[in-house]
Amino acid sequence: MSTSDPAKRRIVARGAAVSERGLRERNEDRCAAESLPGGAFLAVVADGLGGMSAGDAAADPAMCTLLDGARP
Repeated sequence: MSTSDPAKRRIVARGAAVSERGLRERNEDRCAAESLPGGAFLAVVADGLGGMSAGDAAADPAMCTLLDGARP
């Protein structure tokens, strides 16, 4: 369906996420996708700083800050 009216346009998105822990004991990467009010969509990826100690200590707050800031 083609329309020139921006209010009637719709984007359909599909996504998937895969992350491997590599040689670490746990996976420190984070990802999230969320629909927001007004038809907006937010996808976030936070790399856990592979090879660094406690990479999730950086990825977790980054993820939460972005998601919390985007929510009403």
